[in-house]
Amino acid sequence: DGGQLDTRGEAIPDVVYDQLRPRLAVELNLPLGFGARVDAAYLAVLSAGRLDDADWFPRSSTGGVEIGAAFSWRFDRWFAARLYFAHARYISSLSPEPGDDRVAGGALDEWTRGGIELAFIVPGTP
Repeated sequence: DGGQLDTRGEAIPDVVYDQLRPRLAVELNLPLGFGARVDAAYLAVLSAGRLDDADWFPRSSTGGVEIGAAFSWRFDRWFAARLYFAHARYISSLSPEPGDDRVAGGALDEWTRGGIELAFIVPGTP
């Protein structure tokens, strides 16, 4: 049926987002090699995988937003370390109509990620 099974044995559609992700970021260079960045992105979803197939919810629409921040320290001429996090939220309006096989008003999908990066700085770059 194009999905996984939930704890009740009901099918759940596989969801994979194809999207455009325009993003706006503000980055600050602080004293002593420190830096900070905040950013936000609009997630213009072109496809949500099986969720918007005719078999599941043919009139669905999905969009989302993402926010993030990073803090960095350039500790010498060649290397920098960065601590970052991002959080994204996708919201789907499933738009069922009378007579549809499946009825649900909407869906919410969100994730948070973060990590630590070590960067090698190419000579000649600011």
